[in-house]
Amino acid sequence: MNRGIVPTERIERELRDLVGRLYQLLFTEAQQITRIWYGIPQTIKGADQDENLHKNRG
Repeated sequence: MNRGIVPTERIERELRDLVGRLYQLLFTEAQQITRIWYGIPQTIKGADQDENLHKNRG
């Protein structure tokens, strides 16, 4: 939501935490997740077998 910047207002921090928890729930159900930041797509989950590179090392 804010790319790591923690808001100073309590209500904004609570909203940030709530959105983060919601994302976690949604992402566990999703088969594919792509984040787009400044027009650059980043695959976070799914879409190819290199998703878990740390598991593929041998």
